[in-house]
Amino acid sequence: MRLSIRVYIIISLATLIAWVPASYALDKTPITLKKVTITLTGPGKDDPVLQSTLTTLPIQHAQTLSLEQYKQDKRTLYDMAIARGYIHASYTEHEVRIDENLKSAQITLSLATNQPFNFGELRFSHTPFSEAFLMRFVPFKRGDRFNHEDLLLLQSRLIQSGYFTKVVIEPLPEEAKNNAVPIQVNLTTVKQQAYTFGIGYGTDTGARGLVGTQFNYLNQHGHRLKTTLNASQRYNNLESQYIIPGSNPLLDSYQFTGNVFHLNTDAKGDSIAGKFSVGKHHASNRWSYTHTINALWERNFNIPDNLPTTNKFILYPSLQWSYKKPSEKGARNYGYAFDLLLRGASQNALSDVTFLQSKIRGNGLYHLNDRLTFKLRGEFGYTLLSGLDDLPTSLHFLAGGTQSIRGYDYQSIGPGRYLATGSAELHYAFNENWGAGIFFDAGSVFNAHEFHDNFKQGIGFVVTRQTPFGPVEAGLARGISKGGKSIQFVFNLGTTL
Repeated sequence: MRLSIRVYIIISLATLIAWVPASYALDKTPITLKKVTITLTGPGKDDPVLQSTLTTLPIQHAQTLSLEQYKQDKRTLYDMAIARGYIHASYTEHEVRIDENLKSAQITLSLATNQPFNFGELRFSHTPFSEAFLMRFVPFKRGDRFNHEDLLLLQSRLIQSGYFTKVVIEPLPEEAKNNAVPIQVNLTTVKQQAYTFGIGYGTDTGARGLVGTQFNYLNQHGHRLKTTLNASQRYNNLESQYIIPGSNPLLDSYQFTGNVFHLNTDAKGDSIAGKFSVGKHHASNRWSYTHTINALWERNFNIPDNLPTTNKFILYPSLQWSYKKPSEKGARNYGYAFDLLLRGASQNALSDVTFLQSKIRGNGLYHLNDRLTFKLRGEFGYTLLSGLDDLPTSLHFLAGGTQSIRGYDYQSIGPGRYLATGSAELHYAFNENWGAGIFFDAGSVFNAHEFHDNFKQGIGFVVTRQTPFGPVEAGLARGISKGGKSIQFVFNLGTTL
């Protein structure tokens, strides 16, 4: 018995809806797919993207008839035609014929394409921003070929900008004129002002807290202002930063930053400083760089060995480049990051000190399996100057502490012209929240020919816990070189300064 059925399949993309008929025969036994004929007609018949989509449809290589696959492939080809600008595309042939005697089937599909449409007028809903500023996020020009990928990219850029909580983009083909489709962009703006709070405790810093406020936009040009206060027993910093978006607001910005801070270290005593920086920041894929000009005034006092109080003013450029490759979950996946810093000043250019300094820092991890991870961290630097004591504390190389060589007090190692530290840790995750690791840290801050004399080593273990308030880390460290702690409790909770 032969059963014939005529069905209607709905195909939709955004606001476009088309009812397309399909005829085919059904039988309860598997049907061999003998022949598949899929063609394109009209202006889009030679479109390379449509041709590629057509040749890779699974139904082209199937051995038996699958009605679900037939419907899915027909929709895929149609949707791709719409996405490529053939907005009035339609099927002129669409049928499946079955020979019951031979238990075989033939598929015939023919998609007719119209003249492709272009991008027309771009209409933004009301926002605090000028149209000229919003147009900086647009990846296409009026008159370019209509393409849904460009609309998705525009939506992604607007969301990533941080200015909007919701972005809805709607083509308006019913209002098209001369094959140009208007685009409506509806935007929901974030709150103008946001606040940040955080508390924590660490072996290095003691009790610590953070409070900040950010104006997400100040004017129609998207300017921003951030002010943050970090406070702890070791380090206090009040920072305010004014940010002007560049020609590509997602990648470029110009930053004006002012700091007032107090720093306490075992190696160099106390310092109070004020710093003002002007710079440009650029981020592209995994790379980023920041170039700044800095004016620093710093007063050092309570210096060990009763050394006299110093006051220094330094005007210096700073260049920093960073690269980051994120890791993924799973065995044999890895990730790493590094940054390179160059800075220097001259007494012939309004500075009290002449120096040149470079530092490179990197860290990486390798997932041995789903639970076991191997971590590495290293930091190396060199300072060229005549008198080491002339350099302000905030520019010195110092080491020691939970983010450096554990088993030694925070920034108690140094100062020196050279910096070389490293760490290796093997971490085991019991589950998504709990883990533990063992570590070995080593290195020094030293002058020429003093590396072996000042070489420090530390060993220990940590237990980690992920919480809604941030990671918690607790453990024990032992400094096994001169000046190290026989037992040091290592603890970090919450916001890191």
